[in-house]
Amino acid sequence: MIRYLAKTHLGFWSFVALAVLSAINIAQDGWTWNGNISLAAGELGVPYYIFGIMFAAVVAVDAARLSSPGRQYLAGLLPSWRSPYVVALAAAWVPVAAIQLLIGLVTLALVAPSEVSAATVARALLALAVLPFISLAAGAVGSFIGRYTRPLIAALLAAGALFALFEFVGTYLGFVPLNFGMWEVAWIGGEYSASYLLAQIGVLTVASALLLLAPVRLRRHSALPSATGLVAGLLGLALLAAPLPCMPQDRVVDAWHPPTVCGGNPTICTYTESEAWRDSYVQFLTRLTDAARDHGYPAFIPDRFVEDAGNYQHPKPGERVFWFTLDPHVPQPDGGDEPGLGDADYVTNLLSPAFCPQFTSVIGPSDAFWTDEAQLAATWLSLERDIDPLDLSEIAETKSFTPLSPAQTEKILARFDRCDF
Repeated sequence: MIRYLAKTHLGFWSFVALAVLSAINIAQDGWTWNGNISLAAGELGVPYYIFGIMFAAVVAVDAARLSSPGRQYLAGLLPSWRSPYVVALAAAWVPVAAIQLLIGLVTLALVAPSEVSAATVARALLALAVLPFISLAAGAVGSFIGRYTRPLIAALLAAGALFALFEFVGTYLGFVPLNFGMWEVAWIGGEYSASYLLAQIGVLTVASALLLLAPVRLRRHSALPSATGLVAGLLGLALLAAPLPCMPQDRVVDAWHPPTVCGGNPTICTYTESEAWRDSYVQFLTRLTDAARDHGYPAFIPDRFVEDAGNYQHPKPGERVFWFTLDPHVPQPDGGDEPGLGDADYVTNLLSPAFCPQFTSVIGPSDAFWTDEAQLAATWLSLERDIDPLDLSEIAETKSFTPLSPAQTEKILARFDRCDF
């Protein structure tokens, strides 16, 4: 049976394409997922933008072949749930679902941190479980379109339909059934919403059933949609295309908690999800602290550095909050081997009082604030390493840079802590 399906159904080999796309995705960004299974579960869905379009096209070709002259009679011989269209999609989807779950489970096991809650694991697994249902829906769209057209036209129409669903409907806010995570921003302190994911699985299953089981009628040498089949198919497409206001609206919800991995002198506290970057954090912050201490700038040195989850809480006395992006395409601190403008953003981030209300107001901070912030960042970097004066002037946004004195530094930082700017 398997040999027959492999020979006669193009969609059977779709799992190979998914495996290749997943391997490329993991090879490019996989190391950045270390310690963060929520991020990994979301990033594993990235290949689905290309794969979903491709999968719909090949399933449409198989469905069109079943409706071609000489074969179209097969469509009317069996009930919808035993029709050759169901067999064709099953032949394509079962290997795809199996390879996706296998890759996903192995990846999550490899990147899981030493300490992670059972609830976080369960939600990450649920996010992973959504992916096969998205491929099922993509295949169902292809099957519904393909059974009424010729193979080449079917492939083009199905690919176009999935492209439109991903590109336009997929960017809406709120509940989107085909949301596979590509447009999400995974942040520390965020958790997947179990109700959203379960609603996704439910809607995707219903939509796929409506599209796949839509009955056909035979007329001469063509398979045509019956009235019931047309209504069922259009309803299935509508479920995928229309954001549903009655469903949960947030796929990722806030679940803030303080960082738990602390150590060093001064103390540096990070989240377990930041395991991939902790060494960079520690080295970078330690160098900055040592440089400030050696040059007599105690105002730069806190009692502890605390990683922020993006909620910009006001730090406690003696704390300095830092936030380094989890975006795998943004370089992390370079370890000091290549001095230059790369680390200026990270130093600025350390100094920025992002918790102040001026950052959320319409007017925003004054020009004087941005000048002071740039001067502080350039001063601190100049203590830590030898940097070309032209680079320091660019960081400080001045024609000729002169480091701030320890007294000036202390005064400006005190104003920042009071949001007095």
